[in-house]
Amino acid sequence: KNYDLGIQDIAFLGSKANTSVLGLLSNTVITEDTSTVTKYISSMTAAELNTFASTVIGLYQANSGSYELPNRFIIPRADYTGLGTMVTNTIGAMPYSKIQYLEDMFKRICGPDFKILSTAYADKTFNNSKRAYNKNVYLLYKHDPESVRLNLPVPYTTTQPATADGYTFTNKAFAQYSGVAVLRNRELYKMTF
Repeated sequence: KNYDLGIQDIAFLGSKANTSVLGLLSNTVITEDTSTVTKYISSMTAAELNTFASTVIGLYQANSGSYELPNRFIIPRADYTGLGTMVTNTIGAMPYSKIQYLEDMFKRICGPDFKILSTAYADKTFNNSKRAYNKNVYLLYKHDPESVRLNLPVPYTTTQPATADGYTFTNKAFAQYSGVAVLRNRELYKMTF
């Protein structure tokens, strides 16, 4: 379990001990936009949400050279849990939550495989306690091993338990991992505040 949680930390935020091993959210080769998202999406008014929804895919396409569309959107867990609120003027016979609005819009433009995902690692307070990153992170990207991947060439492996004193069994464990390899950095677009 410690290994799994450690690899998860590295996958999102990189290594604490080796700053050259970068994570998905902390990777420095990804374009970082600090002006598009300035507050939680869940706290946006209907007009702000509409502006965000109508411009964010265009920003991604401009970054990618109009070659690709994203199929994943990672957002802070605290914001994701707030997206169940209704878009203004939709309460009644046909309530429409902010999460439904965003998912429908992204799927229509980017394809049916599009997913909005949440992680605590994208939350400012959580990632600050882990790596002093101190940013709320929103990441649009192409989920494709030719675009981004985390290599684990040697999986977590334990040796045969043995005893030196006839009573206490010990063994060793080993693994090999890399940081997140961003192979096509223009297929990732990070927004922070």
